[in-house]
Amino acid sequence: MSEPSHQLIGERSFQVDGTDEILVKIFAPIPDGENFRCYYLIAGLSWPGRLRYTMGVDAIGALYNALRVVGSDMREVRDTLGRDITYLGQPDLDLPTLDVHG
Repeated sequence: MSEPSHQLIGERSFQVDGTDEILVKIFAPIPDGENFRCYYLIAGLSWPGRLRYTMGVDAIGALYNALRVVGSDMREVRDTLGRDITYLGQPDLDLPTLDVHG
């Protein structure tokens, strides 16, 4: 699991079926030309811990997009695999998601 040399700004653990764990790390957005890039990492369950990123027109947009993608990925695994993914014992993962129906 490789991590960028950028500043880690957030980390959260989710529980899967009460026994396994998924770890999410979010790194500070960095300039990328006229836009910003926000690296994130999801490790555990079916994720190999591969570093990915989202883009935004500013740092907040890139960060928000990363949170939305993470939230959508987590809900997709829960819905398609039927796994019980919780945060602090609750089914609400407290993350925004992409609007795939709009």
